[in-house]
Amino acid sequence: MHAMSALAPDAIGTPSRRNSIAPPAPLLGGGGDSLASDGGNGGGDPLNDGLTLPQLPTLSVLEVESQPAEESPSDIIDILIAHLTPNKDKAAAKDPQAEAYLAACKVYSTIPVSCLTKSLNLTTISLRNRGLGSSGAVALAHVLKSNRTVTSLDLTGNAMGPAGGVAMGDMLTCNITIRDLVLTDNLLGSVGGQAVADGVVDNVTLKSLGMRRNKLGDSEARAFARSLAANRTLTALDLGHNLIGNVGACELGASLVANDVIRELDLEWNTLGIKGLSAFLNAAKDSTSLTRISLSHNGLGETGGPAVAAFLAKNNSVTTLDMAHCRLTDAALPQLVKALDSTYTLRELNIAHNLFSDAGVAQILKALIANNSLKRLDISGMKMTTVTRAVLKDVRDEKAGVTIVE
Repeated sequence: MHAMSALAPDAIGTPSRRNSIAPPAPLLGGGGDSLASDGGNGGGDPLNDGLTLPQLPTLSVLEVESQPAEESPSDIIDILIAHLTPNKDKAAAKDPQAEAYLAACKVYSTIPVSCLTKSLNLTTISLRNRGLGSSGAVALAHVLKSNRTVTSLDLTGNAMGPAGGVAMGDMLTCNITIRDLVLTDNLLGSVGGQAVADGVVDNVTLKSLGMRRNKLGDSEARAFARSLAANRTLTALDLGHNLIGNVGACELGASLVANDVIRELDLEWNTLGIKGLSAFLNAAKDSTSLTRISLSHNGLGETGGPAVAAFLAKNNSVTTLDMAHCRLTDAALPQLVKALDSTYTLRELNIAHNLFSDAGVAQILKALIANNSLKRLDISGMKMTTVTRAVLKDVRDEKAGVTIVE
């Protein structure tokens, strides 16, 4: 009954009496209502008889005012976003695009790029090798759908994968300001590559697109061929360092017939053979817009001469042709020399590191004398005897305006 009377409602009902509350009896030692006592007879544990134990701290009933729990981020993503979010107390104007980007990063659980958290009112964004990953690319693409300031975007080396490629393709269907887009080295694969190609079809502003090193094959080349046939703004397409074969080359060449705006097409370091390259060049020879073609590190081989000659003889727009490392041999020389005699638009020709003999190199150099258009010839990586070097010196003396790289 003593404990019940100590905790009676009138003892704790008001704050004014909180310090007058009677403390509970000590747990051990002494007399009274001790837990160690036996029925109030004073007979405790025989081992404790005559032993004085220290008094435990006295407990009091306190009135505690409830305080609202302070909100704290639940994980590292929330912590970073909270840290990067501009101070709400600042009077500076907020950028809705930056706020939307932070919100997208939170939704997709990705770490924001700090330079984009203050403002996306930019014209150029370069995030090369920043480790965006698929989630980071998806978050950024979501915001760029409605962005109206960015004109150049470089996302090289961010391993965004197929999901990132799909997001970028979707972004291209909505964005109306980006002119230059680089998605090189992002492991887009078939799904991501085709999504980007589909996004290009209806895009009305994109001028240049870089898709190097994305494991794109013939199916993706076919998708880009459809894009080239429909798009009327893209002027430069880089599909180098991929896995495009003969079928893809045929499809891309055929698309050029319906395209009169593409100027630069890069297919270097693919798996093109003589059949695919011949078909491509045969179709490209009628293009009136192409000015630069790169076919280096593919397989023209011994029988590629006629296709190259026919292309140069017919085409009147290409000024730069790169056929380095294409395994061309002396068997292609008659057609190549004939083409150099007839072309009047070609300005730069790269045939470096092919398999021409010393006599073949001399024959090519002599063909320059009759050519009035070529300004740069790259024959580096070829062995030349003193006789051929003498021919080189004579050509340089006679054609002072021509740069010959050896």
